[in-house]
Amino acid sequence: MSDAVAFSGVSYTTAEGETLLSGLDFALAPGESLVIAGGGSSGKSSALALCVGGYAPTSGSVAVLGEDPSALDVRALDRLRLRVGYVPQRGGLLSNLDLRDNISLPLRYHRGADGSTAARAVERVHTLLDVEPLPALMPADAPLLMRQVAAIARALVLGPELLLIDEPGSGLDEADAEELWRLLWRVQSETGIAILATTADAAAAQPLTTRVLHLTGRRQVTFRLRPG
Repeated sequence: MSDAVAFSGVSYTTAEGETLLSGLDFALAPGESLVIAGGGSSGKSSALALCVGGYAPTSGSVAVLGEDPSALDVRALDRLRLRVGYVPQRGGLLSNLDLRDNISLPLRYHRGADGSTAARAVERVHTLLDVEPLPALMPADAPLLMRQVAAIARALVLGPELLLIDEPGSGLDEADAEELWRLLWRVQSETGIAILATTADAAAAQPLTTRVLHLTGRRQVTFRLRPG
């Protein structure tokens, strides 16, 4: 079985000439979790973007669910992206849709789901996340934790094989951030989904995984946090 994600000697340099990744190597097996940790401009968000074809690596190779995103045509890339749930920083919810409509949007757009079908799928995701049904609040009126949960629910509603999530818990207090990481652990435990996340705080990710890839000074250091 192919790795969920595999980076081999991956470097990425922006059009402006800034090198964000250099010789990055790691593999994420199906059902595993890995957190990429680093400060600002360490390249951790760029690594996620490479996984969905947002960028092409300057050198090296990226494989996601057995395919190279940068080598796919538009239709093939769209098919791959349907197998991947992606939560950008700050969630990426649409400001003109309430939380529940944000969650159901992928079903309506990609699968033409009607209202009742979408509603049932939203309830299934609520059950998976073990949260109360989210209210029909607009994102601007919802607390940050609720917005982040809604963004995760939207990423999961199509039943992806891989979840990419950029800095979950960012902006939350310590207790809420820990609960969000534990939520991700519950999702993985119940579904077996592979999760690749990023964070600026490696210790905060311990509820999800002890496997951390730390990016610093364009170098990478893999270590494990002690349980407990």
